[in-house]
Amino acid sequence: MKNKYKKNNLPLYEKKVTTEVVIENKISIAVCRKILKEKAKSYADNQIEQVRDFFYKLAAITYEEYEQRKANIIIPLTQNKTDNEESHYLRAS
Repeated sequence: MKNKYKKNNLPLYEKKVTTEVVIENKISIAVCRKILKEKAKSYADNQIEQVRDFFYKLAAITYEEYEQRKANIIIPLTQNKTDNEESHYLRAS
């Protein structure tokens, strides 16, 4: 029996987007090993570096999202009416 359903790939997952983060003073591999404690023994230096870089990228994305949301805050220039107030606008009848 042939499968009649197609697998649809979402556009988000078709392309891998990489965000490059350039930070001059990253924490060292030795500090990362101290943070990881016993778990650090099972990882090579390049694996720890990949994890560290991932967290830097995650922090950069989070900060960028925060800055975008902060820039898009809209402050209304009119007062908000309460439920008890009547509207003074002309209405067609």
